[in-house]
Amino acid sequence: MQQIQNNKVCESCGQEFGCGAKLDGCWCTEITLDPSQADDIKAKFYDCLCPACLEKLAAKSSMKLT
Repeated sequence: MQQIQNNKVCESCGQEFGCGAKLDGCWCTEITLDPSQADDIKAKFYDCLCPACLEKLAAKSSMKLT
């Protein structure tokens, strides 16, 4: 049985994108977020974000000064 990406709409920007959460190797597993950033996303959004928004949030997270 072939698995297909689900089309979703990003809750942050409204852009439509393909979500492969039920597939092996979804694009979102390639983006690294620190635990606090992941918790913040979970608190603000119910569903997936598009690649562009998730990458922007990951970049902001990596730019924080410690």
